[in-house]
Amino acid sequence: MNHAAERSPFAARSVLAAIAALATFSVLAAGNGCSDSQQAAPPFPDASPLDSGSPDAQLPIDGGDGADATDMRHGAPSDKYPAFQVKMPRVESKGGPVIAAPHFVLITFPNDPMADALETFVADFLKSPYWTATTNEYGVGAATSTNVRLQETLPAQWSDVGPWLRGKLDGTHSELPASNENTIYVVYYPPGARDPDTQHDSMACTEYGGLHASITDTGAAPIVYARIPRCLEYNGTIGFDALTIATAHELVESATNPLESSKPAWVGLAADSQEWAFPFGYYTREFELTDLCFAMPPVKPLGLPYFVQRSWSNAASAAFRDPCTAGVDEVYFNSIPALPDRIQVYDPVSGQIVETPGIILPLGESRTIELSLASDGPSQAWTISTTEFFSPKPAKFLVKELDRTSGRNGEKVYLTIRWAEPAGKNSQTHATILNKLGNRTTFWPFPVVSPE
Repeated sequence: MNHAAERSPFAARSVLAAIAALATFSVLAAGNGCSDSQQAAPPFPDASPLDSGSPDAQLPIDGGDGADATDMRHGAPSDKYPAFQVKMPRVESKGGPVIAAPHFVLITFPNDPMADALETFVADFLKSPYWTATTNEYGVGAATSTNVRLQETLPAQWSDVGPWLRGKLDGTHSELPASNENTIYVVYYPPGARDPDTQHDSMACTEYGGLHASITDTGAAPIVYARIPRCLEYNGTIGFDALTIATAHELVESATNPLESSKPAWVGLAADSQEWAFPFGYYTREFELTDLCFAMPPVKPLGLPYFVQRSWSNAASAAFRDPCTAGVDEVYFNSIPALPDRIQVYDPVSGQIVETPGIILPLGESRTIELSLASDGPSQAWTISTTEFFSPKPAKFLVKELDRTSGRNGEKVYLTIRWAEPAGKNSQTHATILNKLGNRTTFWPFPVVSPE
C-alpha cells in the first residue's frame, strides 16, 4: 500500500509556540457563538521578532532638539506606503496538481453532537469570500460539500483512516460516494475516539489539530482525505472553535496540495526566501499555506461568524500586505533588516548545508544592521525588540543592542550584534526582529553565522 505521508498543519514546535504567545488574543469561548478575538499580526514579512533569554541591551538615545547626524540617519516618518522597497517571501509550487473544483465529503459518526454545526460551518465556509481569498490565487475555484453520516462505531483509538477509507471505496459499499479527481473526504473523529498518531509518534490535539493525506496506488483517481480528531481544546481554543480552525486549515491545504507526497503542489518557501524557513521547522521541512500562518491567532473574517485559520497569500506578500490576513483589513508593518551576506547554514534535520541571505559575524567583532521600518498604511509607532531562535550546531546566542526601540514607516533603527561568550567557529543562530503594535505582532527572521 502506497499510503502517502500525512501532512501536519499544526506543528507544535517551541518556536511557533513562542510566536503565538507574543501575538496575544482572547481565549475563545466554546460553541459557535463566541465573541470576536482581536485579530493578530502578520507572520511572514521582512522582519522578525521574539526573545527567549538572550541578553538585549538598549543604547541610550540623544534626545536633543537639533537635527544631528544621528537623527538624519534615522530618517523621518513618511506618507509613502511602504516607504522602502521590500522583497517579501513567497511560497512556490512544486508543479503538482491542485483540485480546481473541490467537492468535500464530510463523514461523521453516530451520536456526534456537533455534526449539524460542522456541516453548516463547512457549507458557509466554502461559500464565503474567505475561501476565495485563500485559494483562488493558487488555481482553486468554487467548492461544494456533501454530508455522510455513517452508522458504524469506531474503536477508542483509531488512526488507520487511510486503510479504512480504501476499504469503504472498494466498490462493495454504498455508504460513500466514489472518488473522482475533485473529491476530498473529510473524516471527523467521533467524541471519545482518540488518534495515537503512531506515524508522528505524538498525540492528536497536542501536536496537531488535523492532517491530510492521499492514497495514490488505487489504479484510478487518487483518494485524497483529511482527518480531524475531536480536539475539545487545542492551541488556545476550545470546543467548536478548535474544530472550525482545524477544518478550515485542512480544507485549504488539501485543495492546494492534494498529492502532498507523490506530486506536491503549493508547499515550501522559494529558494530566495529561505531565511524564513527556520522558524517553521528547519530548512528542509516544507510547510503548506496555512502552516505558515499557524503562529498567528485565528480570525473571524468579514462575513463569516466562525474562527478560522489564517492562510498564506503570495499576492498579499508581493504587495507588502500581511501575507496572513486574507479577508481581514489590517495595516501591515515590519522592520526589515539589511542582509548583505550570502551565507551557508546547517540544517540539523537533514544534515544538509543550505544557502540563504544572512549575516556573517566574526568572533570577537560586532556588526551593525540597518532596519528599515515600513507599513502599508498610516499607523502609530510600533515597538521593536529582538530575540533569536534556538539553533543547533552549536546553539550560541548573541548580544543584541537596538539604538531605538520604536518607530514608524520611513524611519530606520540600527541593531548591533556580537557573539556572547563563549562562541566558537561555525556557530550559527537565528536572530529575529519583533514588532508589536497594540495586540498585533509581526516578525522578520535572519540567520547569523561565524566564519570558519
